[in-house]
Formats: sequence, structure tokens, C-alpha cells
Amino acid sequence: PYLQRICCEEYGYAVLVEALDCIDDTVFVNKAVLQDVCGMMSELLADQYGRRIPLFVLGGRNPHYVGSDALQVLADNDKVKALTSKKDASVRRKELTAFVSESMTEWAAANAAKAIFDPLPSQAVNETLLRAHGDKSAAWQRVLDLVRMDVAQLGADHVLISPIANRVVTNCIIAEHTVPKSADSTLPTLPESNPKFGSDVLDALVDSEQLVPAACAGAFPVRALLESPVTAERAKQLLRPHKSSISAAMADAPKKRIFEAILSML
Repeated sequence: PYLQRICCEEYGYAVLVEALDCIDDTVFVNKAVLQDVCGMMSELLADQYGRRIPLFVLGGRNPHYVGSDALQVLADNDKVKALTSKKDASVRRKELTAFVSESMTEWAAANAAKAIFDPLPSQAVNETLLRAHGDKSAAWQRVLDLVRMDVAQLGADHVLISPIANRVVTNCIIAEHTVPKSADSTLPTLPESNPKFGSDVLDALVDSEQLVPAACAGAFPVRALLESPVTAERAKQLLRPHKSSISAAMADAPKKRIFEAILSML
């Protein structure tokens, strides 16, 4: 209970973040801190401050996850750490990530279908899919199930149209071919075992006959599929016969830029 209170406190979480960032003995950190963090993952990810602990492990010094004051403390301590630490920062990060990955992927598999539409939990879904180690197929399948749903029926509530959820899908598509930008140089490369995000999304859309409806709805992930060197050629071949339908949809749309981007690649 005490650790949860510290994690979920406005300044307490920053102390734990600093400990995760500088203590070389990751075996000790895993047992003393992260073991309990993993045991209350759902509670922490639902909290404004508690979520910052697992997200810092996966996503590093991301200003979307770590407050500016805590980031400044981390930066100030880098000079001290350079003189006292015997472990490479990227190695420390990899070891911590490996420890929390199973709990994060289990949480994502159980909650992704709802969490992906919520501003804060969707960030945990995003980081888990991109950076957690191990088998993420169950969590990714929950997202693909949402991709296959009827675009016309759900409208703005569809995972490809929702302004919150579509970012996660778009980020995954891009990550299949481009390493996400980060201000934290200690983040390891994305796991080679990651799903084939863009290819899977395109397959799901084709199988469910939702690719054209998604394009006609101005879905940002469709643009990402057209821009991806992995999926571009196939996506263009599938959408070119439907340019007139996409153009007609653009005429009635209040925001036309995404439609123009899609059409320009066909």
C-alpha cells in the first residue's frame, strides 16, 4: 500500500523515476520496486501519476509521461551518474523493460479494446505494443478485432477514426518501418519480435472489406498504410479503383486535407 501511495503522489512518483534511472542494481530494483508495480499494474495505469512509473520504464524521458520538474532533475543528475554509474544506461533500461513486459502485455490484452479510446490509457497500449518484450499477439489481436469492425456503422467511434485510438494504430503502422523518434537515447531498439503492424492492419481491412470505407471516412491509418514502404504498393493497388468514391466523400467532408493526402498517393 505504501508503494502505491508513493507512485500515485504528485512528487512521490518522481523519486521512484529517479531511482529507476540511476540505480545500477536492476535485480534489487526489480524486487524492491517493480515486482510490486507489476502486481498493481491496473491500478497504476488508471492513475494520473501512477501510470508514469511503468510508462517511464517503457518510454523513457517522454514529456508526455514524465513531468517537466522530474525531467529536469533527471537531466541535472546525469553528470553525477556519468561519474558514479558502472552500467550503461541502455542496458539498465533493457533489463527494467524485460521485467515489466509480461505484466504490461497481460494488461493490454485484457484492456486494449477500451483503453485505446481513452487519452491516458491509450498511451500505455501504444508503448506496450511498440516496446514491451515477449509475445504481444493477444493484445495486438484485440486491436485488430476493432479494425475489422464496420466503419460506416461506428463512424467516429471506430478505432481508425477516433482521434485518440487512430494515433495508436498509426504509430504502430509507422513503427513497422521507422524507429519512433525519442529524446531518450537510452531506449533500446524496438523488439524484432514485434508484430507486422502495417501488414496486419491492411490484411484485417481487406478481410473485413473495410479498407475503402476507411479511406472514404478519411482515416489517418489509411494514409499511413499508403506511406509505408511495407504496405504502400498493395494499398495503392486496392484503393486506386475507388478514387471516385473517395473524392465524393471528400466533397461532403468538413476537413479535406486527409482526403487530399490519400488521393495524392493514388
